[in-house]
Amino acid sequence: MEDAAVVLLSGVLGVLLGAVGAGAAVLTAIRALRREERATRAAVDQLARVVASPQGWFWTPQWQAGEREADEDLAEGRTVRFDSIKKMDTYLDALPAPYAGSR
Repeated sequence: MEDAAVVLLSGVLGVLLGAVGAGAAVLTAIRALRREERATRAAVDQLARVVASPQGWFWTPQWQAGEREADEDLAEGRTVRFDSIKKMDTYLDALPAPYAGSR
């Protein structure tokens, strides 16, 4: 009977130690998730400060759409360079409506 009790106790101890090992793994995973959550919160807070700053307008969807459009225009060569402000004014004044009257 004593041998059976030792075997049973060994089995229970093995299960408990396995549970402790599994518990340690779960605890390690929870700690990693908490670190990731803190990093994510810090990034969101940083973004919120930027958006709330005087330059927040730059990150609005409308402005970002214009930035993408400008990048496409530059990539496709849809730009004009001027040697002087006077030449730029002449060019802009010669544009057809509705562009000419919008300045």
